[in-house]
Amino acid sequence: MILDLGFGLLLGVLVNFVFQIKDWRVIALGVSSSLIVDVDAIIYYFLNGRKVDKYFYRHRDIFHHPFFVCLLASLILAFINPIYGLTWFIGSAYHFLHDCFEGWGIRFWPITNCYITFRNDSPKIIIADKQDQTDIVDVYGDANWARKKYGEFNWMFAFEMAVLMFGTMAAFSQFGDAELGFSVAMYELVLWSFWLIYLHITRLNKNLEKFKRDYSM
Repeated sequence: MILDLGFGLLLGVLVNFVFQIKDWRVIALGVSSSLIVDVDAIIYYFLNGRKVDKYFYRHRDIFHHPFFVCLLASLILAFINPIYGLTWFIGSAYHFLHDCFEGWGIRFWPITNCYITFRNDSPKIIIADKQDQTDIVDVYGDANWARKKYGEFNWMFAFEMAVLMFGTMAAFSQFGDAELGFSVAMYELVLWSFWLIYLHITRLNKNLEKFKRDYSM
């Protein structure tokens, strides 16, 4: 999600640069097209009892439909402004492609009920249906994926934050306020640092409580 936000900012900046315009709506469309479908993750989080487990990929069955979100929405926006349609198409296509590499498949309904995934730990590229998908995740899924990705320092998380910070600075710079863009990017870095510190302290407290329970026994 962090990478999606950073990509959306950079996409808007690039489209503005290519067409020699400065339209804040292009930036907004870049961000929303690469990010908005993940609102179904929030919906699924509450419907699923606030659990983030190895079956969390199921949130993508709500709004992650390329035919509607990518193709149809792009055509509608293109009638308003071709640049808007192009921006939305690139941003949403990127999001679905990204999810094919990270998730357990994107379903191209209503064209087909099959899921397509390019995960290197998936035994299949084309997954027949929901049951086939569940059977694969039962064996290959990781219940701790969220903690490993966002709950501790790793180079992929660092890369995503770097893209977000660079996109933030580029967007502000394009509209003539590079200093503010740098300040916002630094705030993002500080927030990320505090997040990692908070998680580290929480983990230490849990380990201390476990040690006390074991020692008391």
